[in-house]
Formats: sequence, C-alpha cells, structure tokens
Amino acid sequence: MRDQRMLMVVMAGWMMALSGCLGSGGSLPPVEIPTLTAVPQPFRTGTTFADGVLSIDVRSPDGRTRTLDTVRHREWESGLFLPRPVQPNHSSREWILGDNYYDGKILLYALVDWDNADPTDYLAAGWWLIYPPDVPFFAFEAATRGVFLDGPELDPANPPDLPLTGTATYVGGMGGLYTYQYGRGWGELADSSEITEFAGVVR
Repeated sequence: MRDQRMLMVVMAGWMMALSGCLGSGGSLPPVEIPTLTAVPQPFRTGTTFADGVLSIDVRSPDGRTRTLDTVRHREWESGLFLPRPVQPNHSSREWILGDNYYDGKILLYALVDWDNADPTDYLAAGWWLIYPPDVPFFAFEAATRGVFLDGPELDPANPPDLPLTGTATYVGGMGGLYTYQYGRGWGELADSSEITEFAGVVR
C-alpha cells in the first residue's frame, strides 16, 4: 500500500509537471471546498466494565442496538502494545471485537483504562464499523462508522465544565480512525476512500 501511494505521488507530480509544460490548457479547475456543519450523532453508546469484561452497546443510525462484549465477541486482545498507564495503580487493555449477525457484521476496536483498586472507575474509548448484510468486512466504504468515549464519570446530560482560557498538557496514549476520500485527480482511485487507524504516544 505504501509503495502504491509513493507511485501515485510520483505519477501525480509527473503529470503536474507535464501539464505545466503544456500550458494552462492542462490545468484542472479549482475544487470547491465544502462548508462543514456540526450535526449531532444519531446514536449513543453505553458501556459496562465488570469482572474484567467490557460490554459495549452499539447503536446504529436507525435506532437498533447490539451489545458486544470481550468474552463472546473477542477476535483479538492485548495489553503488550500499549504505553504504560500514566496514573498510578492503573491498567489498560485493548480489544478487537466482531459480530456476524443476520442483518450484517460489526467490527469494533476498544481500549480501556481502569483503576486496579476500583475497576468500576474506568474509561473506555474506541470505534466501530457496522456493515450491511452480505458485505465483506474489508469493504470499509459501505460501513456506518461510529466512535465512543464512555465511563462512569461521563454523563452526556451533565457534561463537565471546561475552562475557556489557559492551557492544558496531555500525556499518554492516543489514537483514532480517519477516512481519506480520493479526489478526481487520483485516476482509478478517484471517488473511493480509505480508512486508516493511527496510534501514538503524547509526551
């Protein structure tokens, strides 16, 4: 995939140079930049973490809910690739969960950090993909995407007060999922998209 991207970049650069040599007739018209409007997510996610088992309620845009947990739906789990928890006496673990139901598949990534002295004090975050029936899991473009951040201290009805001024410093692990939409100048990739996960450590 990296070699393909590099090849596409080289080819794009060559075509831009060629269009410059041919004059203005080879240039593309400007691309309109869309206006982004914030909209509320059509779903909410609830989690529980008890006896080391994480359960996640996955709500689809049409209102249906399916609950996945780290016992019945575990595809992969690990604690070895995560950075050391910043808070004393805390542990963390990550999972990939999967569900193959009659009305479609779900692929879900979850990360949890908890207090060993009180495991009910936890913070869970992650993302999911909900697929229509008969769509393979690698067809990311067809999936409905969602993200979640949940824990006992987070109440959407009573969000915490955040300061309006000042600065903050964050340390520890971070990650996410993003979609890149290929534009019309990408040849056979035009109008397709790619979903990529990223992770790192904020120091």
